[in-house]
Amino acid sequence: MADYTLYCAPDTYAMGAHAVLEEVGADYAVHWVHIFTDTPDPDFLAASPHCRTPALKGPDGTVFETGAVALYVAERHPGAGLVIPPGDPRRGAFLQWFHYLATTLQPDVIIQYHP
Repeated sequence: MADYTLYCAPDTYAMGAHAVLEEVGADYAVHWVHIFTDTPDPDFLAASPHCRTPALKGPDGTVFETGAVALYVAERHPGAGLVIPPGDPRRGAFLQWFHYLATTLQPDVIIQYHP
């Protein structure tokens, strides 16, 4: 059984979370959900009570939202070098740009390519 289950839906921001799982070499399974046309299954709703993707079921709980999933996975796999650790003077700049990409740039890019 995989360590993680990533719940994704077409035309959502799930690609970023998927990329982080790939980058760290995580053992994961993808569960596609169709939030706009199907009744969500109970496992997905347990991972994402707001019925939004991406959502991730991991070894110690669930997390949803692209940035939260990416940071959760990256911090659980420090050897991959995807995050600046707490206490490092560069941490503030890392968090600033991380959240800028997730909340400002990514939505604009999605709008450009899916008007």
